[in-house]
Amino acid sequence: MQSSNYTYRCSTSIIAFVLTALASQRVRATEESEWAFLGFSLDGDYAAVEIFGVHEDGGSPYSVIRIIDTKANRFTLPPITTCIGQGCEDPRSPHPTMKEVRTRNRLKAKESLVRYRIEPNLQGERTKLSAKQRTSTNQGSGVAGLAQETAQFRWLNSDWTLMLQETPAPGGTDGGSGRPRMIDLRLQRYGAEVTLQRDASVPKSRGAGIYSYELDTVLTYGSSLVVVLRFARPGRQGPEVSQLFVTGQVH
Repeated sequence: MQSSNYTYRCSTSIIAFVLTALASQRVRATEESEWAFLGFSLDGDYAAVEIFGVHEDGGSPYSVIRIIDTKANRFTLPPITTCIGQGCEDPRSPHPTMKEVRTRNRLKAKESLVRYRIEPNLQGERTKLSAKQRTSTNQGSGVAGLAQETAQFRWLNSDWTLMLQETPAPGGTDGGSGRPRMIDLRLQRYGAEVTLQRDASVPKSRGAGIYSYELDTVLTYGSSLVVVLRFARPGRQGPEVSQLFVTGQVH
């Protein structure tokens, strides 16, 4: 996990941001992993997400649940994981269904979800970031095709703009498509701009060789914010795609 704490004062108003970038549990999947939002706590200080899909080794379904502290900039617990079948830690059922695995993992996570007061009905406001503008640049880095992407959404009765810039990771290569990429994610309102996440390196939890990031969804509840990004890296049978979560609060 790679994360940073920041407090900002904007010229038009005083806004305190506590922000975090949280990489998903790394998975080996030939298809894109999916995610589900499990809810906020009533005060918005915690949020829970589930990432699920099929493992490349053995084709077994998995479910990973993470609880995020949106104020303290961290995951609250190690990943809560269930994987049943060939290639998994639990080989008891040779042909489990995705529903079975997800149900078992929800039961495993129940005590933790209650402890952090996660309410399934508190889904907040979800905005799918479909109207995006995307361009490519090398930023003078000599790395071609670095993407810059922007998207707008409504929150707290204001228009906000997310700006995602891919940046080249220092040194090394991804073993095929050049240097792996990091993110510089910023939030704009009323001409003021703050940095949500600026990577200094690629966290191990994301894996190596990332060659693409994309804005996907924003979830807001009160003063709490969850930004969901998709990222891709090379796999043995095609791209492996998973999610990155950036959370914050505004006061």
